[in-house]
Amino acid sequence: MHTEGGFSFLQGGETAERRETLALEVAAGETLDVELVYGDISVRAMEGEAARVDAHWKANAPDQATAEAVLERYKLELVREHGTLRVRTVGTPLDSKRGLLTQRLAPGVSLVMTVPPGVRMNAKSGSGEISARGALGSCSLSSSYGDVSAEGTRGDASLSSSSGKVEVSDIQGESVVLTSQYGDVSAEKVQANTVRLKTSSGDVSARDVAGKVELHSSYGSLSLRQVGGDIEGTTSSGDIDAEFEGSAQRKLVTSYGSIRVRGGSGSLEAKTSSGDVDIDRAGGSLSAASSYGDVSARGVWQQVDANSSSGAVEIFAEAGSTAAQPWKIITSYGDVRLEIPADMNCEINARASSGDVECDFGTASDSERKSLRRTVGTGGNTLDLKSGSGDVQIRKHSQSKGPI
Repeated sequence: MHTEGGFSFLQGGETAERRETLALEVAAGETLDVELVYGDISVRAMEGEAARVDAHWKANAPDQATAEAVLERYKLELVREHGTLRVRTVGTPLDSKRGLLTQRLAPGVSLVMTVPPGVRMNAKSGSGEISARGALGSCSLSSSYGDVSAEGTRGDASLSSSSGKVEVSDIQGESVVLTSQYGDVSAEKVQANTVRLKTSSGDVSARDVAGKVELHSSYGSLSLRQVGGDIEGTTSSGDIDAEFEGSAQRKLVTSYGSIRVRGGSGSLEAKTSSGDVDIDRAGGSLSAASSYGDVSARGVWQQVDANSSSGAVEIFAEAGSTAAQPWKIITSYGDVRLEIPADMNCEINARASSGDVECDFGTASDSERKSLRRTVGTGGNTLDLKSGSGDVQIRKHSQSKGPI
């Protein structure tokens, strides 16, 4: 037995069913507003099809006669006002006594709705799945218990579930907002100015998304592929795996998990409290940090700020890298390794409190085993390297085989 809003939706026993089809008076640019206590809602935008709703009612009761009586008490009500068609279930629950227990029995109904393209959609279910397909206008879809999805809509999209998966694909609009309290959230092939994806417990993924993207999970991983705009991704507990193209501002933060980034240029901030940071084929400005883990980054860099409280830090600067801004590469416990192009113009300041400093630029004297300064090329901004407990190595790119 499922209870919703004080009504009982009995499972088991005897079942009564009814199917009916009603015409819908709704046109492109108007709003279809649907709300169910219990049941699925499926909406399809189809050119040339008659607008209609196909309803499948189902009632369970201890006996067949009672189940039929429950069905007879309910119907769909369609009300038009001010460009909005509202669809609701109306009826009175049937009180069924079983010993000392009185149950208020109500049916559930699942709706399959066909509407013209361009109709705006509002749909809400207390318990059931909601799906929207085709060139609908703006959509607001919400379920307390059930998955929510949209595909092919053309307008702002707001989808939410208190307990269920939320996903969209092939969406175009100004704003796309997906939220779940307990479930995964995913967006694929989305074009929007802003895309917000959030779950309290579940994974979040974005693939082939154009626009500014915000991703958040309290307990789950983040996955990004072919995301072209600015990005802010955070998770309290989970890994972050990203593949980028083009130049943008990107911020990725996890409290407990590793961060892996491939590709992209512009500005990248990647920070974890516990886990490794691994960046490859990237470029631009980098800020990377781990409290407990290694940091490794390969790319064409103009500025680097990389540090670990406990772990190795390796920066591999490919040809074309410059010291447009000062660099800082620091670890408290671990080795530091930096590889830069032989023709780079910069100052080097390297220190190893409990270890040795090795440098391919010039010959180090015995007095420089712990600390040295070098001018590379014509000089410029300083590359500051420091290990509290470990060695510091500065290598020429021409000798490099990549980070160790």
